[in-house]
Amino acid sequence: MKVWKLEGSLGGFEENHLSDFEKDYNKYFDEQNYKTTSIAEIWSNVKVVTLNEGKKSDCPNFWDSGETVVLSERALNTVSDLMKEHAEALPLIHPEQRYYAIHVIHAVDEIDYDRAKVRELSTGLRVHFDKYAFIPEKLKNNIFFVSI
Repeated sequence: MKVWKLEGSLGGFEENHLSDFEKDYNKYFDEQNYKTTSIAEIWSNVKVVTLNEGKKSDCPNFWDSGETVVLSERALNTVSDLMKEHAEALPLIHPEQRYYAIHVIHAVDEIDYDRAKVRELSTGLRVHFDKYAFIPEKLKNNIFFVSI
């Protein structure tokens, strides 16, 4: 079994943000709308800007709901075969780069929370895994990426 962990770094890399945060966040990224169903048909002209300059990245930091992974066109080409039927790449409009928001449409809750070590806020919000543990039966025939 292989598990790929996608982990960003704030140190010196560019940070992008929605140009019209209120409109686009509410329509596309709000937890009520951003579920594991396709939103490709309603996706339209989502503009992003570079909030903080830094080193270019194939997976730049993206400030929206904190859940969205953004990939460069190069990174998307690398993982697109793995994403089939599991996620959709939604184009973002950026003045200099070609970026895509990755929207998961097939999610499996494969974490064994009894064995994993998870950091939580006092509100119960999970913010970080110190150690992952998986439920083996749920991993069969699935390709997945871990992000939190």
